[in-house]
Amino acid sequence: MQSNQGTSSWQSNRFDIDFQLEVCVERIDDALLAVTAGATRIELNQALGQSGLTPSVGSCEQLCRTCAVPVVTMVRPHSHSFHYTSSEKAAMLRDCQDLLAAGAGGIVIGALDDNGWIDTKFLRSVAAICSPAEVVFHRAFDELTDQAQGLKQLIDCGIQRVLTSGGGRTAIESVGKLKRLIELADGCIEILPGSGVSSSNAVELVAQTGCTQLHGSFTNRETHLSCPDPQEIAATLAAVHAFFNERR
Repeated sequence: MQSNQGTSSWQSNRFDIDFQLEVCVERIDDALLAVTAGATRIELNQALGQSGLTPSVGSCEQLCRTCAVPVVTMVRPHSHSFHYTSSEKAAMLRDCQDLLAAGAGGIVIGALDDNGWIDTKFLRSVAAICSPAEVVFHRAFDELTDQAQGLKQLIDCGIQRVLTSGGGRTAIESVGKLKRLIELADGCIEILPGSGVSSSNAVELVAQTGCTQLHGSFTNRETHLSCPDPQEIAATLAAVHAFFNERR
């Protein structure tokens, strides 16, 4: 079972499953709405249309003052690539410090080197500057051609969690790879499946991969609004809860 220490949880009464539902948002009010609907962790971004960029320190501080669950924040200066110059890396390290000082419980970050591998030197600097807060490697992981090797590198760098679709366009398309990653992680790093997660596929993801946490924006696909749909969040939790209850 994956470790989720330091986070709040939704508990299955029968199996005592520490299940996390992380919702990514770009507005404070959206985060609070998601928590009301049952989200157990918030990932704060700006510009979700660009797959998430670094939010403002002010937004982070205000949210952390009022949010009842842990908040992790994206640190990503641009959407051009996952390759960063030395000056961009310096700015990212400063962003990590400022966002943690503003109350964030963790940092979501990722960087690749010129060869397309994880930038381990930079990641070690991030882990050192953020300690003891958790560091999450984002979906730059899905750019890797060898995710098993990448997982070992992240563990060596002291990264606590990796957000991934398993390399596919959506998590549900890569359930086999996600299951294998969870097996390879062997409790040394958390695997957070994300991309296309919804109430209609959450149970399949949990059942087939053995994951104990999921990540998504949980927007209403009919309205096409960027804000999370509280009914979709609640429905996702209800579906997972029912799954565990059926296994009694």
